[in-house]
Amino acid sequence: NNITYNKEDNLSNYHIYIYNDNTILKTDEVLDDVLIKGKYSCTLDDCDIYENTVFNPLYDDRYIVIKENNKVFIYNYTDNTIVSNSYDSIYLQVNNYFFVANNDKYGIITIEGDIISDTIYDDIGNIYNDYIKVGIDNLYGVYDLKNKEMVIDTTYEDIRITDSNYFSILDNNMWYVINKNKEVITSGYEYTYAFNKGFIAKIDNSLYILKYGMEQDLLNDNTITIDSDYDIKRNNNIIYITIGDKEYQYEINRNELLKK
Repeated sequence: NNITYNKEDNLSNYHIYIYNDNTILKTDEVLDDVLIKGKYSCTLDDCDIYENTVFNPLYDDRYIVIKENNKVFIYNYTDNTIVSNSYDSIYLQVNNYFFVANNDKYGIITIEGDIISDTIYDDIGNIYNDYIKVGIDNLYGVYDLKNKEMVIDTTYEDIRITDSNYFSILDNNMWYVINKNKEVITSGYEYTYAFNKGFIAKIDNSLYILKYGMEQDLLNDNTITIDSDYDIKRNNNIIYITIGDKEYQYEINRNELLKK
């Protein structure tokens, strides 16, 4: 956990007041208002609420994200303490976590300001449940936010997280599916998209829905011809396959592929 410290209000020239209705006022006057539930004070005019269109910088009835002197941090306005380290940016919130950046390196903290991972990664992205793709020196792995540990080390050319138990990895320009024990459970393909019952593989100009294994055993008898750019996304138990202006929906539990 980070060390919290008190903010010295007696040295302050400016105040950011948070009202009970979550409106905010910045002023150089000291206000005494019963509707004020918190404030942040600073010595320079270079302090303000951190404007971010991706998440609300005022949250949980006690925290506000502040930017001061070109640094960003989390402030607990109920007890007047700064509870996080300072960062160049806090650029994304996922559930109870913030992704932060310093000197073009990325890390993860909780919304309470506790460090989950230091700013050591060159890249962070592709989130599935509590798993997140992280990269160092153009090699990628998987970090488990819930258990605060690496599930897959940063050893692969690329990785896609599309399920909690299976991962698509790029190794020597071929895509494979591995399980959480890092065991390779498929042959190599031009592209793979793993899910809990099987995986989608690109072979020549078609997409096949296959069972896990080194053989090309079909999970679903249908194949999809690729005649333009394609994109595959998952929402709960439905995988959406878009090829040009055509869309297919594969329902995992029913093992059913429909063209929409």
